[in-house]
Parts: sequence; C-alpha cells; structure tokens
Amino acid sequence: MKRVTLAMFGVGAVAVLVQVTMLRELLVVFCGNELSVGLIMGGWLLGVGLGALGARGLRRDGRFAGWTRHLLTMVPLALAGLLPLQVWWVRSVRLWLAVGAGDTVPFGPMLLTVLCVCLPSCVGIGLFFPLACEWGVKDRRRVDRDVAGMVSRIYTVEALGSMLGGVVFTFVLLPRLGPVQVMMVTAVVGVLAAACVAPWRMVRLGLLVVALVVAGLGAMPSRVAGVERAFVERRWAAFGVMGTTAAGRSRVRLAGSVDTVYQNLALIETEGHYALYGNGELRVVFPDVRGDELRVHPLMGMYPGAKRVLLLGGNVVGDIPELLKYGVEALVFVELDPGVVTLIRHVAPEAVAQALADERVTHVVSDGVRYVQQATGTFDVILVNAPEPSTAAANRYYTVEFFEGLKRLLAPDGIVITGVTASERLQDEASALGGMVYQALNVVFPIVKATAQTRTVLFAGARRILPDGTPRITFDRETLYARSRAAGVETTYFRPEWFLGAAEMDAAKSDLAERRLRDVAVAENRVTRPAACLATLKLWSRFSGSGIERLLAAVERVDVGWVKRGVWATGLVALLLGAVVRRCGGVRARDVWLRALMGVVLASIGFLSMAMNLLLVMAFQGVYGTVYARIGLIVAVFMLGLVVGAPSGLMVCRWRVGWRWAGLLSILIVLLLAAAAVPRVMLLVYRFMGHATLGRLLEGAFYLMIAGLGLLTGAAFPLANRLYADAGGSLGVASAVTDASDHLGAALGALLVGVVLLPVLGVDGVCSLLVALMAAALMVVLSAALVRR
Repeated sequence: MKRVTLAMFGVGAVAVLVQVTMLRELLVVFCGNELSVGLIMGGWLLGVGLGALGARGLRRDGRFAGWTRHLLTMVPLALAGLLPLQVWWVRSVRLWLAVGAGDTVPFGPMLLTVLCVCLPSCVGIGLFFPLACEWGVKDRRRVDRDVAGMVSRIYTVEALGSMLGGVVFTFVLLPRLGPVQVMMVTAVVGVLAAACVAPWRMVRLGLLVVALVVAGLGAMPSRVAGVERAFVERRWAAFGVMGTTAAGRSRVRLAGSVDTVYQNLALIETEGHYALYGNGELRVVFPDVRGDELRVHPLMGMYPGAKRVLLLGGNVVGDIPELLKYGVEALVFVELDPGVVTLIRHVAPEAVAQALADERVTHVVSDGVRYVQQATGTFDVILVNAPEPSTAAANRYYTVEFFEGLKRLLAPDGIVITGVTASERLQDEASALGGMVYQALNVVFPIVKATAQTRTVLFAGARRILPDGTPRITFDRETLYARSRAAGVETTYFRPEWFLGAAEMDAAKSDLAERRLRDVAVAENRVTRPAACLATLKLWSRFSGSGIERLLAAVERVDVGWVKRGVWATGLVALLLGAVVRRCGGVRARDVWLRALMGVVLASIGFLSMAMNLLLVMAFQGVYGTVYARIGLIVAVFMLGLVVGAPSGLMVCRWRVGWRWAGLLSILIVLLLAAAAVPRVMLLVYRFMGHATLGRLLEGAFYLMIAGLGLLTGAAFPLANRLYADAGGSLGVASAVTDASDHLGAALGALLVGVVLLPVLGVDGVCSLLVALMAAALMVVLSAALVRR
C-alpha cells in the first residue's frame, strides 16, 4: 500500500507538470489565444475520463486481470518519456499543418493538435487511478467495507502530489530552469514513481539508476544547452521566422528568448535588424528609423506642445528618442513587460542606455493597468501601445474601467491616443472590434476621433478650443500641418507635409468611419465582459478559416433566460421522476436510479467546478494578466483545496446517512453562492489593485476562492463514492465510474464554457447561467435522496 501511495503521489506531481508545460507551450503556438485554454483543459479532462472508463474494460469477474498490475509501472514511465516528444510535436505543429508565417492555426487543427498531444498522457493518468485503488491494498475484505475511504485516500495523495508539483513549478523550476531541464525533472519524478510499484527488485534498482543519471545530466546546464537551443529554434522555425538561404546558410539567428510572467518572448536577428515576438506575435522591430518617425510624429502632431507624456508600452529604442525631440519636460515610460527591455538591452545596450539616460525620462517597470490605478499627477498626452485585445490580459487596456483610470490622469486639455487593428472599410467583425473600443472611449470622454485606415487610431479627450480657435482634437489637415511645422522637430523621413496628404484623416472618410463605429450594435467592453475578445475571436475565425464565428453568432442570438428556465425544468423533471421511483419502484430499481443519479451529480459537480475554475482563471487574467506564469500556482492552490476537501468529505461519510446527503446539498449551495459572487469580487479586486496592502489582500481573495472551489470538489468526491457504494457499487466500479463522471463532466465544462459561453456571455452571463445549473443539480440530488435505502 505504501509503495502504491508513493507512486500515486509521484503521478500526481508528474500530471500537473505535464499539464502546465503543455498549456504554456500550446499558448505560444496558438499566439496566446485563450480559446486554447478551454480546449486544453477540456481535452485533458476528456482523456483522463476516458482512461478511467477504460479501466472498467480491463475487469474480469469483478477484478482486474493480473497482468494489469504491470500497468502501474508502465504508466509513469510513459508519462516521463512522452513529454519531450509532446513538446517537440507542439513546437513543430505549425510546420506539419503548413501554417504560414503570420497566420493563425484554425480551430479544427487546433482541436486536433490538443487531442493528439494530450490524450496519450491523460488516458494513462485516468487509467492509473482505478488500478491504484484496486491493487493498493491486499486486504480485499477491508476495502469492500470502506470503499469511500480507500478511494478518498488515493484521491487525496494524488491531489497532494499535484499541489506540490504546481508550487515547485511556479517558484522553483520556472524562475531557474529552461523547458528541457523542467522536462528532465518531470522524467526523474516519473521514473521514481515507476520504481515504487515495479514488481521486481532488479527493475526497481535499474529505474533508480536511470533516475540518478537523468538528474545528473539535468544538473549540468552546459550538457543540455544545445538541446535547449534546438527546441527553441524548432519553435521559431515552425513560425516561419527562421530559415536558410539557397546555399544552406542561416539567414537569421535567435538572439535571445525568455519566459516572463506575461508571455514567451523571442528576439530574432536578420542581418542586423531585430524582431521581437511575444507568444508568437510580432511586437517590436528595430532599428527602424523610418517606421519610428512615421509612427510617433503623426500622433504628436495633434499636441506637439505637450509637456508631460505617459507612454504605456512601446519601443524603448524607437519611441522614446522621437518623443524627446519635442519640448517634453517629463516622459514616463511604463514597460508593460520588463522582459522586453531586458532582451533589447541584450543586443542594443547603447541604444537602450541612451534612450533611458535622459533626465526627462522616468522608466517604470510595472503592470500598465496597476500603474494607472496607483499613479498620481496629470499628463498632456497618454500613448497606449498595447497588444491587440485578443486575450483577456491584453483586453484590460481597452475596457471602460481602464479608460476611466486614464481620464483621472489626463490634463484638462490632454489627449489619449490608442488604436486597434480593424480595416479601412470597417466591415462585419472589423467594425465590431473597432466599435467596441470606440464606444468604450465614448463612455468616458466627450470627444473621440477615429482615423480611416487598416489600424484605426483613436484620439480621445475633452472638447477644448485653443487660443487660435481650433479644437484640440481635430482632423483638419491644414491645422495639423501648421502645428507640426511650428514644432520645428528635426526628422529624417517625416515631414509636416505628410498631414496634407493623409487620406486616413480625410474629413469625409473619418466621419464615415466614426459613424460606422458609433452605430454598430456591440456590447460595452468591460472587465467582467471582455466583448473585444469576442470580436477578435470572430476576426481570428474568419481569417484562419475556422468558421466558428457562425457558432458564436448563433449562441449570441440565444435567449439566456429561456435556457435558464429549461435548466430549471430539467431539474424539476428529475425530482418528479425520483418521487415516482420511490413510490412505484422496488429496491433494485431504486438502487439503479440512485447510482445513475450519483454519476449525473458528480458529472454536474465536475462541470460546475471546472466552469468556475475557468471563470476564476480568466477573471485573474482579466485583472492581472499573469496567468502564463501563475498557471502552475493556480493549479497548486486548487489541488490544495482538494487535499483538504477529500478528508473532510471522508469524515462526513462516517456520519449518519441523512448528514451525508445534507453535506452534498451544502456543497452545491456554496458553489451556487460562489458563482453569484465572482463578478463582484472581480470588480472589487480591479478597483483596489493599485493599493499596496489592500491590493495584495484582494489578490489573495482569488487564490482563496480557487482553494475553496477545490475543497468543495474534493469533499464531493468521497461523498458521491460512498452514496454510490450504498446503492450496491463495488470499489473498482465506484472508483472508475465516479472518476470518469467527474472528469468527463469537467471536460464538458471546460469545452462549453471556455470555448463558447465565456467569450459570448462574459463572466457576468456565465455566472448567472451557472447559478441556474446549480439549482437544477440541487433538485437532482434531492431526487436521489428520495430513493435512498
């Protein structure tokens, strides 16, 4: 029993290391598209559920066949050996799918990739659990008397291993080791887990030697540096940014790569020019004097006399030197990701030093949203250079709440400048994306002007009339030409005459663009409902040929109120059927009904807990934007809740039958209340995130809710096992059915909520729907309680 317990602990740790590694790898390959989070979690849980169900097919005469015991050794070894192949597969998948440079992976190949990569490991993990429950104890009579206790202990040990794996990944492995070394640590843990349950002593000794050799190699970075670089270069070759000339010589090189709290960054050099990529998307190109001038000066022509400028993000070696050519007295540069400056400094130290050495420049390394929340003073010009709102993290820079924070920092005659990629003609999804940002600005600022071009540039501020009788924000090209010429800025490529021929500022074209952006029917882009993410998702679907924009549009047309009423009606029907079975059915019919409903109940709890977990992850991303680095910690905190919850549920199992049912009902009631509270907690955390002490305490509220969710899920598992056993279920069947129900329900929750409901309904809408689902689940539990023995 002890060796199986140790192996279960190791498999739990390996499982979370594999899961988090694959999640981070796939996020980069899919360009940070958070739709992939739901797909990955759903695919992972589906595989675990299928593995648990598959365990039932290995049973003969109520027991597992003898040869199945060897699977306990083979599964950890397979997990350890598959991970490097899985990572290589993921980093190569764009090549195999023939996805061109700059293109995005369509939904179908994305789903196929997730299933192919995750299913082998997940099926093994799902298979291991019931096998461990069956072979973990020699005393069968004691097991049959305490099914729930046995399953709960194995479940707790697995959760404890996963919790420790998540903590170690976040605080030990991620800051210090590269991906290859992390894979080697995972391999060592997997081999040790296999050694614990190997049937023969010589095999155990051999596995220990293998673990020591792998650990020794991993402890010497020089030994794995070449492999590490090969893995990184494989990723960027698949992105189409690295290749060779006809003579076979490399025309580009990888100048640097780093994982930050926000994303994976890579710096690619091509003949002295550098391109910086974040999660697979181009962020910065340098040196590019012409591009820098044509990016900065057309914007500053609106307010060339600005004295205080706030630059949120941007190119440190391109934007800052151009801005300092004006009579700026103070320039605050907030680097949204500190890894950007670190990488650029690595290849252009003199340019970075020169840009930041000016006494007028204040370099702030901080999250942009947090800085806006806690900054003081006012600025004449605020330039927002944020990534496109394709993720919840990037969407934070386009919400009504963020623009309200900018308004607080803006001088009375100041202007805010931001932009979003749309299209010159603003058709369909392009107009929806631009319209969401335009209308969010309009909620906060009295005047908003939009250019008519592929990237819509938005100017917002107060209706101020200058001494010369012209408004501060204007697209009159003669006025802008005069302002730029009067500034007397020396440039190489840009000339004030640029304004005279600027078609994007033509009065007729810009008025048409603004009318289109103003009139398009879209939801307000807010923290709790990232509507811009939905619009970006539709654009991605159209450009990639995925076709899911039609599905999303169909879901948008659905009346959520009718869906809620349908869910309540389903719960009521289950309750009425329970009353009929109680009155008319015999003992066997009642037991069958009870076991069926226990599977439904556990699947419902799995669905609801995973849906809530995804909601909290996306809420965390929408407020802090650091899920890329914190995903391991989030998983660990959830597992901590499971570790505490499973023994708590086991304790309730020892109480009287009525208390067991009351405990299960209480879990659902608390989940219902938590779902109703998530949007309010999210807004509260966002409002005070800039406060030093209170902000940290409220950040802890997210982790506390995730831990509480794990506690409730962990407590429900042994309770459902015990109630299933009360209706005549055995250990092997109970562990397989309940584990499969839990994971398959959670997989459905991840896919349905993460892929469809969350982008369309937002946090508010999904939470209201989950409240209805939990109410229906309460009625299902009451139906099961009616027919209990």
